Amino acid sequence: MQKIPQDWIERAARVYASNQEASRALGIAGGTFGRLCRLYGIETPFARQRRRREQARSPSPEVEEILDLEETLDLKEMLDLESVL
Repeated sequence: MQKIPQDWIERAARVYASNQEASRALGIAGGTFGRLCRLYGIETPFARQRRRREQARSPSPEVEEILDLEETLDLKEMLDLESVL
């Protein structure tokens, strides 16, 4: 088996949008590409897409802080109303 330089694997992982495209460009099987990426600590295109999707779904820390503050204020208003009744 021919040894593929680490920088080729890193570049393919950055340039291509999928693991399949990257592995085809390097002329290796998809499983081999994924295994080499894990070996060298390289983020695969698939992992990059998954990370970006998760980041897009989760609110930023600033938004979370605002939501927590709103929730606290709503709870305080509810408690004030109960004491009046």
